[in-house]
Amino acid sequence: MKLALVLVVLCALNACTQQCEFAEPRERAPDPMLLASATRLGDSDPESCRAQCCARANCDAALLELSVNGSAQCFLLDCDGACTLREDSQYRVYERTDVHTRENKTHIVPLMLATSTRTEDNNETQDRCSLPSRVGMCKAAFRRWFFDSDSGSCQRFIFGGCDGNDNNFQSQEECEAACPLRAAVNEEEKPPVKAYLNALPPQTSMVTPPQTGLSEDFPEPNEMSQEQFSELCAAPPVVGPCRAAFPRWFYSSTNSRCELFIYGGCRGNKNNYRDEKECSATCDRVKVLPSKKQLPEMSEEYRAVCAVAPESGPCRASFPKFYYDPETQSCKSFIYGGCKGNENKYETEEECEARCGDPESFESRGKGHSRWTAAFFLFLALGAVSCLLLTALILITVRRQRNQRHLSIRSDKEELLPDSERASLDSLPLPESPQQT
Repeated sequence: MKLALVLVVLCALNACTQQCEFAEPRERAPDPMLLASATRLGDSDPESCRAQCCARANCDAALLELSVNGSAQCFLLDCDGACTLREDSQYRVYERTDVHTRENKTHIVPLMLATSTRTEDNNETQDRCSLPSRVGMCKAAFRRWFFDSDSGSCQRFIFGGCDGNDNNFQSQEECEAACPLRAAVNEEEKPPVKAYLNALPPQTSMVTPPQTGLSEDFPEPNEMSQEQFSELCAAPPVVGPCRAAFPRWFYSSTNSRCELFIYGGCRGNKNNYRDEKECSATCDRVKVLPSKKQLPEMSEEYRAVCAVAPESGPCRASFPKFYYDPETQSCKSFIYGGCKGNENKYETEEECEARCGDPESFESRGKGHSRWTAAFFLFLALGAVSCLLLTALILITVRRQRNQRHLSIRSDKEELLPDSERASLDSLPLPESPQQT
């Protein structure tokens, strides 16, 4: 592996590979789906990783994943010239700035990944622009473009890799060339597929789209209350437990912009929009009115378990949990990844309500616990003092008994003598013991 990297570096120095230009390294990381589809080369250094990227025409950026021991893993990103990156100090990305000639190269796609190109007549080729976007049954994640007949423009979507349709393009330019921009179709002009889906009764649909932001239940997007903003724009994106893959948009209150995510198809929340335009119209430059609900004063303990924002954690599991939202004073669902996170997560909505629904009772429980703790320590202190006093009393009693025993070692005859004779008797020397001959 090291020999191959050395050869690549030497080849780059000898100009036997094409010349490339890279931007300054940035602390950025791709989204998990793009990272999963990247080409991993193993341990490398920045120069070798850039040389490997330069040797491939379809490489948009060289990515280094830094580890604690100082080594780095090299990844080559192919994102059709539009890499979606986020801040992450664990990664260093080197984006290529030289002009790619992708539109002139031939795209070789495996047969199972190729979309169908068979048409019965010329009219069917024109109808490809009216077909809905189709993710397919495979689990890959290819960024593609389709013509949205509702909005009259080309939109991005995630293609699973197989079982697609003809409304599937490699780039926005290819999509616009095949489907000239036009106004949105009327209801009676909808394609048969959409008309059929709209005619289905509600119980036949396995996937239930969530209520999005543009609803008659809410005021105009340029003005909303704090409670509505927390539901429409501040809630974290919820993928849901279903296994579909719908490209949707959510508003990131942390980054103050709309971002793409993959929606599973059911049990989402209201921060879920069909396209970026709808998301921006709802949440960008919005005036948030003061909250009508007065939030109670929170202790640090209550804030830690009931008022912090929910965290899914870095793991990839999917456990439905509940968290308490102090803005709306209600419990809401979210997806927990399975590790880390914070204490504002509960197994059931009832447990969440019982724990955080009444801040005053929470505080009273905390005060009662504090009083009980103080009484416990007071009891321990009194017990320790009592033990010391009892020990001292026992020692004094034992010492007195020893003194009394020493004074009582006298013969009964001495007790019968008067005090004067007893004193003279004490002054007499002891008789010598008889010597044995």
